[in-house]
Amino acid sequence: ALTGAAECILAAERQGRECESAVVTVGKLVVQPNVPNTIPQSAHFTIDLRHAIDEERTRLQDALYAEFSDIVRKRSLRLTWTVVQETNAVPCDAALTEKILDAAASVTGRRFCLTSGAGHDGVIVSRIAPITMLFVRCRDGLSHLPDEFASPGDIADSIEILVQFLTSLRP
Repeated sequence: ALTGAAECILAAERQGRECESAVVTVGKLVVQPNVPNTIPQSAHFTIDLRHAIDEERTRLQDALYAEFSDIVRKRSLRLTWTVVQETNAVPCDAALTEKILDAAASVTGRRFCLTSGAGHDGVIVSRIAPITMLFVRCRDGLSHLPDEFASPGDIADSIEILVQFLTSLRP
């Protein structure tokens, strides 16, 4: 079961890299029994799959399911596939994004836009108001981890960008 899960995880990584703008993450793997010198009877893992275009996310999810099904069939394993949460992409508001990019250019001299899968905040707020996002650069791109670090200079720039952005919203 563990080697089958490993093959599926590698397939998810490969397919995620092949699909432009997709993010595919396996963040949890549970093996039973989890003891040395024993062949695992089961392996469960989670996949976080994100894409800014819902149709592409769905296509990738279907492709993963098909490849996982082939892998477990060839290995005489059983696949259980449960979708725990599915959230459609939510675009940021164009006008607000322009204002925050203007503020960023004023502070840093650069306008930089990226696609984000950070739905935990934006998706919820978008139900009642337009959204945009400002991200603070983290060392080595690590966030939501104990080693996350943003330099004092980047934090100061982000605060100044936020102040300029909020000020630009005044009537």
